[in-house]
Amino acid sequence: MKGISAKRARRQSLVRYEINKHRVRTVRSAVRSAREAISTSEEDVVDRIKVALQALDRAASKGTIHKNNAARRKSRLAKLAQSSKK
Repeated sequence: MKGISAKRARRQSLVRYEINKHRVRTVRSAVRSAREAISTSEEDVVDRIKVALQALDRAASKGTIHKNNAARRKSRLAKLAQSSKK
């Protein structure tokens, strides 16, 4: 019976790997989009930052990234947004 459990665990890990990969990709693209909007002073900066923060929060709550990692990235994004306003 050990072989069946190992096969099932392998299937589960592959599914989790794909889900996590998608979440990380979503976070990365959202943060990149927000940074570009900040640097080019586009009109939808607030919306893009909001989307990036939500993606970071979701990835942290699901365990894809560590909560402190998400907090650090959110802080840096907010700091960048504040510095661009000046």
